[in-house]
Amino acid sequence: MNLSDIQRKYDTVISLGGSCQVTYQMARHNLRTFSGPLDWFVFYSASCLSKVLNSGFQGFMDYQNLEVIGPCEANYIIKDSVFDCYSYHDFPLCCNGDISSYYPEFKEKIDRRAQRFQQKLQVKKSILLIRLHGRFDDIRDLKTIIGGLTKSDVTLLLVNHSTVPTITEMDWNLPNVCSVEIYNSPNSWSGCDQFWDVLLNGVKTVDNLDSDYNVFYG
Repeated sequence: MNLSDIQRKYDTVISLGGSCQVTYQMARHNLRTFSGPLDWFVFYSASCLSKVLNSGFQGFMDYQNLEVIGPCEANYIIKDSVFDCYSYHDFPLCCNGDISSYYPEFKEKIDRRAQRFQQKLQVKKSILLIRLHGRFDDIRDLKTIIGGLTKSDVTLLLVNHSTVPTITEMDWNLPNVCSVEIYNSPNSWSGCDQFWDVLLNGVKTVDNLDSDYNVFYG
């Protein structure tokens, strides 16, 4: 699938994570209409993402599976050891490493957003999913799992990073999958705007802004 093939209007556009970069760029282009369960996590493993989706988010970020890795700026880095997923924005340093008091609200938020994510897959007819990071085999399996979760017309934009300052379209020959490589500055969590502007040029959504939407880390 070519990049030009995905640059059209969708009922909704959803982040499949990888890092905060996807969510940030979706917000820049007015494509983020609700707060999703994967928006602000660092989640490099597409195979672990498949496990989360296949389980219906059961066990995702469960308290007994969380590890406090250490501080990062104003928050603690928290790892879900089962799904190899990292939170950077949910547990402030003032908790002194004891995340128990913040956990109930955090988990309620994630569960609520997971339910909304699953509802979107069921009710929207055309969906663009955007995922940062993924190998061919993992993305092929991920697409199969998504196909079992929805009857909608689903397109997947996969973005991998490159050290080459350009956009390269990868011919993976996977149905409804557009795989590209773009340059990413190692010092920028948000990515290079100029390359994302090309990727998302012409992409639109008719989805309404959800009541659970928060612009920044929500």
